[in-house]
Parts: sequence; C-alpha cells; structure tokens
Amino acid sequence: MGRQAEVDLFRAALAGGPHAVLHLHGPAGVGKSALLQRFADEATDSGRTVVHVDGRAAATPGEFQAQAQAATVDERAVLLVDSFERCRSLEQWLARQFLPRVPVGVVVVLAGREPLDPRCWSDLGWTETLRVVPVGNLSTGDARALLRAWRVPGAAHEAILSFTRGHPLALRLSAHAAPDETASIWQPPRDVVRALLAQLVGPLPSLAHRAALEACAHALVTTEDLLRAMCARDAADLFDWLRRLPFVTAGSHGLVADPLVREIVSADLRWRDPRGHADLRRRLRELTAARVLEVPDEDVLPAVAALYHLDDGMPTGAALERVVESAFRPTDDLTPLGGTTASRVYRSQGRLVAYLSQQSLASQPESDPLLTTAWEHSRRNRPLRPGEHLTVSRFAVHPDADRAVTDLVLLRITADWVRSEGLAWSYTALPDTDAWAPLMARLDQHPIRDIVTIAGRRYRMYAHDWRAVPHHVWFDPAQRPGPQAALAVLSQEEFDAAVRAALRRWHSPTELAANPLAGSRLVAARPEREPAAAVKAVVADALAALRADPRHARLYEVLAVTFLHGVPPTQELAARRLNVSFSTYRRHLAAGTAAVVETLWQAELSG
Repeated sequence: MGRQAEVDLFRAALAGGPHAVLHLHGPAGVGKSALLQRFADEATDSGRTVVHVDGRAAATPGEFQAQAQAATVDERAVLLVDSFERCRSLEQWLARQFLPRVPVGVVVVLAGREPLDPRCWSDLGWTETLRVVPVGNLSTGDARALLRAWRVPGAAHEAILSFTRGHPLALRLSAHAAPDETASIWQPPRDVVRALLAQLVGPLPSLAHRAALEACAHALVTTEDLLRAMCARDAADLFDWLRRLPFVTAGSHGLVADPLVREIVSADLRWRDPRGHADLRRRLRELTAARVLEVPDEDVLPAVAALYHLDDGMPTGAALERVVESAFRPTDDLTPLGGTTASRVYRSQGRLVAYLSQQSLASQPESDPLLTTAWEHSRRNRPLRPGEHLTVSRFAVHPDADRAVTDLVLLRITADWVRSEGLAWSYTALPDTDAWAPLMARLDQHPIRDIVTIAGRRYRMYAHDWRAVPHHVWFDPAQRPGPQAALAVLSQEEFDAAVRAALRRWHSPTELAANPLAGSRLVAARPEREPAAAVKAVVADALAALRADPRHARLYEVLAVTFLHGVPPTQELAARRLNVSFSTYRRHLAAGTAAVVETLWQAELSG
C-alpha cells in the first residue's frame, strides 16, 4: 500500500529505462525492506531472476560476489541489496569494479540507511544510470488507509498519525497498541517508545552523545555553537556525529532531526528523567531567547522560529523555506489585498501574497483611525512615558495562501516587538472575527473594547503592555503573569519618588518590600526572590556605578553616609562627618540622588 512513485521507477527500470541502478535510502523502519520485497514480487511477475544480497553478511568483495553470482551471468537478473549501510566499505569497489561488469539489462537496487558517498560515484558514466531515491514516511492518506486496513479505531487515528508522521514501523507498533472504540485519548505506550528507540536510534556511544541527541531533538535546528552551550565540550565532534545520523538532515540554518525521532527521544527523556527534561527545555529556551535579542536582523526570523518551536502549535521555521520577505516598493500592487502601502511584503513562488504595515507613535496622531484608537487606549490605561513609543501592526494575507505566509508575518511582528527599544505598547489590528482570538491569547495579546471600521471593514485590535510583561518574562509562556499579576508601570514622577523612598528606608525590609519599585520590571528581572532584597539589589547596582565613576565618587560618599551606614540624626551631622559645608552637602546629596534615580529610570525604560 502506497509507495507508488518508487514502484513506478522500478517498473521503468525493468522496462529498460535509463536508470538501471536505484539507491533507496532512509532511516530504520521506514519500509525499505518491505519495498525491496515488493520489487522482488514485481520482478518475479515479469519473469526476472531475483538475486538477494544481505549487506550484513557481505563484509568483503568475496562474500558479496558469492551472494550476487547469478547477477553476473544473467542479463535478466534483478539484484536487490538490503542493509547496504552494513557493507559500505565495499562502495568504491562496487561502483568501479563489480557493477560495471554485470551484463546490460540487469537491474540493481541498493537499499540502506545512509546516502551514497558521492566520491565513489563521481564517474560521469553513473550520471544517467544511477537514480537516488530517498524513502520517507507514508503520506497521510496512505497511513490512514493502513490504519483502516488494520482495523484501528477511528478515534485513535489522529493521535497515531500525529505521533508517527506516517513512519511505517511506528504505525505498525502503534496500531498494535491502539485502544478500543471507547477510548478518546491515545498516547504511545512506553514499550512502543522503547522499541522505536532501539530500532531508529540504537545504542549511543556515550552520555555526551545522548545529551547532543536530546538537544537536537528539542531544538528547531542544531548548530555547533548551540551544542557548545548545551553540552559544554566536544561540540565539533558531536556536531559531526549528528550530521551523519540517517534521521538528521542538514537544513539551511543547521541540523534538523526527524519529527518522529524528536517525539520518541523527548518522550523517553521525559519518562526517564522528568527534571532533566524540564531543565533541558529551560536552558534551550534561555539560549534561543538570548539569540533573538543578539543576532543581526538578517538572522532574527530563524531565531524567533527556534523560540516558537518550543511552544507547540506556534509559527515555525517551515515558513522560512517557502516564503520570501522584502521591503515594500512603490511598484508593489497591494490592491488585491486591500492595501495601498506597507512596511514589508511577502512572496510565495514569485507571487505577492501578503503585506505588513507597521507604524510607530510617540505623540498623538492626527487622523489615522487605527493609530488614534491605539493612542486613546494607551492614554486610558498606562500612558507612554518619556522616551517610549507604541506600534500598530496590520497585515493582510491572500485567502489562497497557506499558513506558512501568516507564520512568517507573525515571526517578523514578534521580532520587532521584542527588539524595539522603548516599546511600551504593541497593537495588532486583525479582522473582527473570533478566529484570531486563540492565537492572540497564546501570544499574550489581549483584545481592547474598541472596534475600528475602515472602508466598511471592521477590525479588532489586540494590545500588549511590554512594560507590564517585558520580553524576558513573555519569552516563556509558563512564566507569564495573569492580568492581576502584571508588573507595575510607574510614571517618571512615581518612579522618582519610589527610588528616593528606597534610599530613605534602606534599613527597613518591610518598607522596601512595599516600595512601588518591587512591582517594576527592573526589579522583576533580578534573581533575588524576596522583594526587599531585589529592590535593595537594584538600587545598590546604581550606587556601585556611581562609586566606580571617579567624577562621582564624592557623591557616592554622601549617599553612603546619609543612607547606607546608619542614618545620622540630622543632615548637619552628616555634613560634619563628611567634613564639608552644609550647603555643599545638600548640593552633593541632591546630585547623587538624582544620578541614582536617572540611572535606574533609564534602565527601567530600556527593560
């Protein structure tokens, strides 16, 4: 069932087509041996002599030749070599000595887990004769047909198909473990995961190799620098080992593990070491989040895709391979999409299929209804502070475009959200339909009550306050606070008063814990768990910066005597301790306090 394209190639070879040598390659359990058996049946039905060679028992030229002897004398023979990866040491001999001597008319099929070595087949004579045939998973239709033929209850089909991705061995094992008709939920049993691990992955050379495979199974793409961060050593050797595995492919941005292998490696780690599984995903999320902020603009979309990959169901890197983003040009016609101008446009197969319009705003707009609505909403809730701005994003996607187009637009919007300095609010305008609500909720974008109508079309706007839930919190959906737990957004006056209060109450943990700074994103980013300790640590950092600057060292001394070393009974006494006049003391106290406030305010604004 299925594999019609491969069977058609084999039939063409039997009929004397140009490709007399076929090479099937694919991971274990993908059905290569079953396909060889089907080829054998086809050859027998055609009156051909079928000659089998088991690569596991053909380690030398002599052993191979003994098994393949009939194919060297019979021009109607079909030579089928299984487990070719087990006799790869013979590849050069096979390409340059054995196969050139078989009679014209013989059809040869080599089936193994690994691709051929191009150096062995570089002779121009093989260009027309050899056909390489990657063997992948079954199509969804063929896989579903198999489940029906095996009488697997229909309620389990979607879960089994999602887990197996059409991998034949995984389908067969899962079918045997399928529930009865009354079950509504199916998950792969432990024995199925164990059997697939043994067949697809096999034994691993060391714990370091296991760690590398586990990282590769969870990351969207794996690079050598990611392995260096995750595995600490031997990154180059581990990367080379991974790239040789038959279930790992080299993509445009790094190594990509087969989806089924991802599933079983992750499931095994989660079962075997739940804490290790959680720690791996936490470290991977931290690394990918940091990369989103650090990479140059040309690399940011793959970085965001890698971050979203850790949240199932979110946009992924598939969009990067099929859709092209470019800056908007006046010659781009957006009329079919209902637009006139844009920031960026998106093309699939050369056709313009989407546009993205993004506008930033730091002061009240004049007439644009989307900008006006966003501005008024921010004013009613948490107004912009000096140095901050808001953005409004609007996009349209051609109705015939696939999800990859929308995914790429969302990757770009996300990149701009988290990399924009001074961004207070982001607004996304979407058609007024509930279809977008689940995705926006997962992105922590919340609908505002205002509906905007433009040219007869109604738009619902989704908003996010990046001061209340900054990117370092937003990056991990599990850590995002609920609406009532969002961070405080202090005005500049409120922030100033809070810093001054923290200095005055330096020795009172209770009052420091109640200080408004405790709810700010500046303090929330600190590793200290206790609010009082976190507030104190943030202010202490600013004081340390003041002390380290030779120009302001005297200002630090005034603050230290006044606030840190026990509060003197009067400012006059503090001035005498510092051996300065009272007016000089007051001037230095004001300047030092203002410097600490300004340092912390700029840090709060920048996030």
